[in-house]
Amino acid sequence: MKTAAPNDNTKDKKAHGPAAPRESLAHKISRDPFLDWLFILTATLLIALSLVVEGLYVYLDTEARLSSTRPLSTRTARTAIDTNALQQVLDRFDDRAAERAALVKGYSAPKDPSLP
Repeated sequence: MKTAAPNDNTKDKKAHGPAAPRESLAHKISRDPFLDWLFILTATLLIALSLVVEGLYVYLDTEARLSSTRPLSTRTARTAIDTNALQQVLDRFDDRAAERAALVKGYSAPKDPSLP
């Protein structure tokens, strides 16, 4: 009767060669159309759900801010107006309006230097 050697299992593994590498999930997804669609639909639903949750959060936050009442300020801030600068701006607008009216009225060209 023969007894098995203690290293028989290691000899069998070496005889059959190394175990085949396991296929990664990325390779499975790229080869199986069902997994492709499952991945695409899952990702799309997660993105849509996150956008809906974000929109709801922003809506409720805005609603809460609009519904809260703030005391109105009774004091109005007075702004000093520089009348000289304002008058210069208004004069510039008047000059532009006059130039535009002259252009609309007719043809304008530089004066002919050959005429006296």
